[in-house]
Amino acid sequence: CMSHAEQLNMDGQAISASLLLASLHLHRGLPDRAMALVRSMLPLILCAGRLEERAQAHALLARAFLAGAAVPAAGTHKPRTRTRQPRPSPEDAALKAAATHLDKAVQGFASADSHAE
Repeated sequence: CMSHAEQLNMDGQAISASLLLASLHLHRGLPDRAMALVRSMLPLILCAGRLEERAQAHALLARAFLAGAAVPAAGTHKPRTRTRQPRPSPEDAALKAAATHLDKAVQGFASADSHAE
């Protein structure tokens, strides 16, 4: 469906199909696949997508970052040693990226709501 829509320059259908598929990947517990799909389609979504689709893409990315963040198992946490500039952990980076995309999603949905009125 997606490749057929892309071949026929049916951007709206390609965007809808990719967002639906990314959502299904998240529901199946495959956040890396969801993130890769949304990231590959993000240029098209941002250029040709509706406001709701842009916001949905950012929300899916936020969910994928949160689902993919590695949480250390109990008893495996190692305390950080103090250094001049502590390096952020992968979990911190994932949370920061999720927060950024969630903010963009909220702004996008708010903008879409204001245009709908």
